[in-house]
Amino acid sequence: MNPPTEYRRRLPHIQPEQAVFFITFRLAGTIPTAIMETLHNDYEKAVQTSENLHIKILKAKQDYFEQIENVLDSAEFGPTWLKNPEIARVVSESIHFYDQKMYKLWCAIAS
Repeated sequence: MNPPTEYRRRLPHIQPEQAVFFITFRLAGTIPTAIMETLHNDYEKAVQTSENLHIKILKAKQDYFEQIENVLDSAEFGPTWLKNPEIARVVSESIHFYDQKMYKLWCAIAS
């Protein structure tokens, strides 16, 4: 079974054949709303104050992503279910279940 090349939820999602996707999963509550709002506002300000819009947007996106990853890596907020080895195993098995069926999994890391 091949995944659909296009589908719609709130926005259209296009999945070109042989495309590479980087996906981060997180549990609700792992980043407090106030922190997300601050990071989003910082991103918007960086984009609006740019002289070279294309380069500035790429840099702002990279910074935004890194800041979110740093908050998630700190595990200071919300649930930390993946620290439980049994739950981590179930999640890992679920991710690997569709490998070679619906996608080609290159790497999966639980941290």
